[in-house]
Amino acid sequence: MDGYLTIGDFAKLRNVDRKSLRYYERIGALIPAYTDPQTNYRYYKLEQLVDLDTILLCLELGIPLKQTANYKNQDGTLDVLRLFSDGKEKFNEKLLKLHTTWKRLESSLSAIQETKPFEKNEQPYQRHINKRYVLRKRYTQLGDELFFRQEATNLFLDAQSRGLIPLFNFPIGLMIERLNETFHIYITLELLPYSITASDVYVLPEGNYLCKQEAFASLHAPGNSYLQLFAKNPDIKFITFSTMSLEKYTEGIFPLELQAFIVSK
Repeated sequence: MDGYLTIGDFAKLRNVDRKSLRYYERIGALIPAYTDPQTNYRYYKLEQLVDLDTILLCLELGIPLKQTANYKNQDGTLDVLRLFSDGKEKFNEKLLKLHTTWKRLESSLSAIQETKPFEKNEQPYQRHINKRYVLRKRYTQLGDELFFRQEATNLFLDAQSRGLIPLFNFPIGLMIERLNETFHIYITLELLPYSITASDVYVLPEGNYLCKQEAFASLHAPGNSYLQLFAKNPDIKFITFSTMSLEKYTEGIFPLELQAFIVSK
C-alpha cells in the first residue's frame, strides 16, 4: 500500500521483531495505522516511529509500557518534555548504579592482584595494605556462630539503609583492638571507599601489615593465634581477620588472612 509500511519493514527500522509490534498492539501501546480486513495484514505510517521510539525508550529505562499512557495529555498529544525529563532522571540513576558496579569490580580486581603473590603462603609475611573503611559492631559472644551471623546481617542492613556499598568479595571480617591491656573484638563490614559519606565509618590505616594465613580458623571462632601475636609484639595496635581475594573461588570456602598493624615508633 502506498504511503504505508508493512509490519516487517516497520520493524526493521528500529531492529525489533514483529512479535514485539503485535504485543504493543495488543496492550494498546502502538496500534497499526491500518489493518487489512481481508488479510489481517498490519500497516504502519512512518510518523509512528515517534510512538515506537517512545516505547523503546520506556523499555530501556524500565518504565512499564502500561504507564506510557501517563505521558499522554487529555487531547491525546504526547508530553515529550515530561517523558524526557523523567527519562533523564532514570538514566542518571542507571549511570550511578553502573559506576558503582564498575568501582566494585575495580576494587575486587585490585585485591586479587595484591594477594596473588601470597596465595597459599604457609609462613608469616609482610605486605602493604591500602587504607580500608569498615562498619563495625562489638562481638560480645565470641564463638557463638548464630550471634555472629545475626550481627553480620545487621551490618549489611545498616550499610544498605545508609547508602554504603560493601565490597564484592566476602566483606565480613573481624577486628581485635588492644586498648591498654584490654581486647575489644568487632565484627566488621568492609566498604567501597567511593561510597563513604558517613563520619562514623572506621578507617583501617594504610601501611605494612604482618600477615599470616589461617587455614583452620573461622570468623566466628578465630582461635588464639592473635593472642600470641599480641604477646610477642607490644607495638601491635590491632589485628584484623579478612577473607583473601583469590583468582579461583570454591563455594563456601573463604581463606582467612590474619593482618597485624604495627604502630611505627
